[in-house]
Amino acid sequence: MDTCPSDDLWRIYLMEGLSPEEDEALTAHAETCAVCTQTLLGLAPAEPARAPARPGEPTPPPELMERLRGLWGHAEPEPPGEDAEDPWPQITGYEVVRVLGRGGMGVVYEARHVALNRTVALKTIRRRRDAAPRGEEVSRFLREAEAVARVSDPGIVPIYEVGRDADGFPYMALEFCPGGSLAARLADGPLPPREAAAMARALALGLYKVHACGVLHRDVTPANVLAAADGTWKLTDFGLAKLAEAPQRLTQTGVVRGTPLYMAPERFQEGPAEPDGRSDVYSLGAVLYEALAGVPPFQGASVADVVHQVASVEPVPLRQRRGEVPRDLETICLKCLEKEPVRRYASAEALADDLRRFLADEPILARPPGALRRGWKWCRRHPVRAALACAGVGMLLILLVGLFFLNAEKNRTELARQGEESQRIEAQAQEAVTRATLDFVESKVFAAARPKDQEGGMGYDVKLADALKASLRFVETRFKDQPLVEARLRLTLGNSFEENKGGGKQRKTKGTA
Repeated sequence: MDTCPSDDLWRIYLMEGLSPEEDEALTAHAETCAVCTQTLLGLAPAEPARAPARPGEPTPPPELMERLRGLWGHAEPEPPGEDAEDPWPQITGYEVVRVLGRGGMGVVYEARHVALNRTVALKTIRRRRDAAPRGEEVSRFLREAEAVARVSDPGIVPIYEVGRDADGFPYMALEFCPGGSLAARLADGPLPPREAAAMARALALGLYKVHACGVLHRDVTPANVLAAADGTWKLTDFGLAKLAEAPQRLTQTGVVRGTPLYMAPERFQEGPAEPDGRSDVYSLGAVLYEALAGVPPFQGASVADVVHQVASVEPVPLRQRRGEVPRDLETICLKCLEKEPVRRYASAEALADDLRRFLADEPILARPPGALRRGWKWCRRHPVRAALACAGVGMLLILLVGLFFLNAEKNRTELARQGEESQRIEAQAQEAVTRATLDFVESKVFAAARPKDQEGGMGYDVKLADALKASLRFVETRFKDQPLVEARLRLTLGNSFEENKGGGKQRKTKGTA
């Protein structure tokens, strides 16, 4: 390992979130590097058993702490500044006052520019005794200076000068922001909603200029947002910035640089598509979420847990954490935190414009998700409850389908029975109509046509035939829409005609005798 890992990587190491191979490599590096050992001791809490002060703060096991403390023969890290391992830089024209902070590669000092009588922030590469800066460290440092120098915006901490100190280490002079970081401010509680929106808009405008210059910041976190002397919030620390024309990687192969709590899901994924400005929009949305809610959108006991949540779990809606957050501001923030980049704001400029609309009490362009998408997001936030709900709904659907088919079969049986009953009643009715018709014809028509004392049988047959014709006309008229009844009556009338005809002949023969 040629370079010292960043503080973020050491934090992951302390939380035991690395693979065995990576853990072994970092352990071997710590055993040979006093600076990184001091960094580890500074990052780890003095009492491992205490509760973390902030979500995601590492809580290493006691045995690891004892091992780290024993590596270099001291129980606590030495005071910063004039220790033998990290001497203050000697830079012509500047007077170093104090250490403001340390990172994996650099140290930031408060210093005074003597000629201009101006307080500045001096950032230099971390130095080791009798060791010159490594070429890779210098390249990365100068790349950061180039990225900062490209951008001129009120939302970005400007750079004043770049040079080398008396030992040949590069440095950069930046604007000094005495208000401290947003992370320190949020330790006292969340910001008022409109103040948080104004802060996010200033940073979004700065990120828009950064992206327009072909630079991705890739480390937008509350710790890298500083309050200037006039109270405005500015973005700093371009140590992980990526320049558009510099695709080569200056980090260790397979190591993702950044702070997992604020990194976009695509930053953890391997694929042909490179993260773009929308990943910085996501990170700014995570910062805005914490500024409004007081906690990051995701929290976990380990880095792996945080990465899983970032990739698979929806954040808790802001208004559930803090009811006073306006609904429009919640919509803006959650749009930034969409898992899929295409669902976020297309650019930092579009985000800044929607925040301007919110601050001006104008309708925002972002729209909250519909009922279907809200349901899907709820399922992703509560997978266990969603699974139980789906199981319950499935059982209910099975029960309803079973009841439907049971009721359908019951109705089919009942309809069949009713059909049979209708056919039976219809047959009885037809039989009754037929019988009534025959009785009418027998009693009225045929009786009228039957002669009593008539000589000769021809008149009798003619009258009977006329009666049959009249009866058939009656049946045809009365039952024209009931062909079966009509046919049956015709047959019955024919048979009755033959019977009456024969009876008449018998009476005729008997009378003449």
